Amino acid sequence: MLSFDTTGERGGTCILTQSKLSRELRNLACRHHIFKLQVEKAYPFLMGPSAGPETLLFKILKECWKDINLTDFALLEEVLEDADITNLVSFATTLL
Repeated sequence: MLSFDTTGERGGTCILTQSKLSRELRNLACRHHIFKLQVEKAYPFLMGPSAGPETLLFKILKECWKDINLTDFALLEEVLEDADITNLVSFATTLL
């Protein structure tokens, strides 16, 4: 099993390791990169194609980041009831 935080699809560490061992390995991606892959697939569907390497949504977030109070926030699980979370997940699933 090979655990990684980036795939290195074009000759990165994962590819080189598998090549040196002359076999494919099971991959275990980190949660951050799994979410990144999901966003990369869902974003164009919901927001249209990106015009370049700078995704507008993330550019806006970067500009607003200074205004976000990082010491006073709550997770959705702490704010929403179970039924609300179920409805939110159902709604998001229908969008995808």
